[in-house]
Amino acid sequence: MQQAGNYFEQAKHLVDSAAGKMLLWARQIVVEGVIGEAKTLHLLNRCRYRSLELFKLQLFLTASVINLKKLMKGIGINDHEAITSVFVILHISLNLFICISTKLKLKIDEGEYSP
Repeated sequence: MQQAGNYFEQAKHLVDSAAGKMLLWARQIVVEGVIGEAKTLHLLNRCRYRSLELFKLQLFLTASVINLKKLMKGIGINDHEAITSVFVILHISLNLFICISTKLKLKIDEGEYSP
């Protein structure tokens, strides 16, 4: 129990430091905004599926959409590298979605669980 108390003291010291306050501020600005966007604009405020695997798929697709939106905001008409990056991410996302959905369809067909 003595060790746990030491970890809590170290954590409190880090949080109270200038670097800890800066990280907290950055997290509140960036991460909380992304989570808020996911919940309000992309219907992540409730789970659409019963299984953990399908929920992970929902999380992955939501994160992909948010990242693609951020990439598209920064792209100019002549920005070939950025456009290529978007297509690579789309390709990877689509392939992953196909792999996961095929795996889940097989499990559903075999009667392991229902979504």
